[in-house]
Amino acid sequence: MVKIGLDLALLAMLPLQMAYLLVGQRAHEWMGACLVILLAAHCLANRKAFLGLFRGTRSPIRVVNLALNHLVLAAALGLLLSGAHISGHVFVFLEISSGFSLARTVHLLCAFWGFVFFSLHLGLNLERMLRLAGLARPSPRMAGPRTAWARTPGYRILGWVARVAANLFGVFGLWLFGTGDLPLYMSMSVQFAFFDLDTPLWLFVGRYVAMMAGFALVGYWIRRGLMAMGRSGLTPAKVRAGKAGPGGSGLDEGGAGS
Repeated sequence: MVKIGLDLALLAMLPLQMAYLLVGQRAHEWMGACLVILLAAHCLANRKAFLGLFRGTRSPIRVVNLALNHLVLAAALGLLLSGAHISGHVFVFLEISSGFSLARTVHLLCAFWGFVFFSLHLGLNLERMLRLAGLARPSPRMAGPRTAWARTPGYRILGWVARVAANLFGVFGLWLFGTGDLPLYMSMSVQFAFFDLDTPLWLFVGRYVAMMAGFALVGYWIRRGLMAMGRSGLTPAKVRAGKAGPGGSGLDEGGAGS
C-alpha cells in the first residue's frame, strides 16, 4: 500500500506542477520540493525492481525500461538544479545572482520532456501498479475466494468498458498534445510558457491529465508490443535479419510473414 500511495501522490502532483502561474510561484516551488522527495521515496520503495533491471538477459523491454528510468531521473535532476537556481522562495537562501536565463531554459525543457518521460514510464509499469492496487485481473495461477470475483462475466464486461474508455481518453490526450503548445516548448520554438489566467485550474489540470493518459497509453502499448515480440522469440535484430525465433515462420525481406 505504501508503493501505491507514493504512486498516487506523484500522479496527483505532476499535473498541478504544470499549472505554474495558476497555483502561484510559492505553491509551485514547495510542491516541486515535495515532488522531488516523493520521487526519491518512490525509487527507494522500488529499489528491488530498479536493481532487477541490471540482472538477467537484456531483453528489449528491459532496455527500454532502463533507458526511460534514466531519462526520468535526468529530467528530475535537471528540474531540481535549475529550480533551485531560479527559486524565489524555497531555495532563496542560496543567494544565486546569475545564470537565470539558462536556468529558466533548462527548467522549461526538463519540465515538459520530464512530463512526457514520466507518463511513458507510467504506461510501461501500468499493469504492475494495477496489480498492486488489486484492480488488475489476477494471474491464472492465482486461485481462491479472494480472486474468484475477477473471473465473473460482470468483471469481464466492466474490464472491457474500462479499457475502451481508457484508450479513448488516451487518444484524446494525444490529440490535445498535438494541437497544443507543448511541442513548441519541447522543441524550443517558443522559449516561454504562456498561461491563460482566465482558464479554471480544474480545466487546465484536466488537459494535462488527459495528455498524461495519452503518453501512458503509448507506453502501455510499447510494453505490450515488446512482450509479444519476446514471447514469439523475435528481437529487433532478428526482425532486421529476417529471421524468426524458435517455432516462428520466418520473415521475408519486406517484413511480412511467409
